[in-house]
Amino acid sequence: MRERKTILDLHNLQIHFLGPADYDLSTNLPPGTESYQCELSPSGHMMLPCGRYAGVDREERGSLDTGPALALPVLPTAQVPSQAPVQENVE
Repeated sequence: MRERKTILDLHNLQIHFLGPADYDLSTNLPPGTESYQCELSPSGHMMLPCGRYAGVDREERGSLDTGPALALPVLPTAQVPSQAPVQENVE
């Protein structure tokens, strides 16, 4: 999908494979839009960095303790064998 310059529109349930020209989405986003740069995990999944917890415990007066860093490893899962196609009786 990255090679095809794919844009996923999850609101309208559309997928867009862009042509070879450059584009600038920021010129077409509505006012008030918040955009965040994602990163790729070691397994190739798109991730939104969310490790800025410094001071949350003091601000929220709670007991959140993330330690020096919070990391959620993504490990590859076993592949599920595909099921054999169901054959229909044709008369």
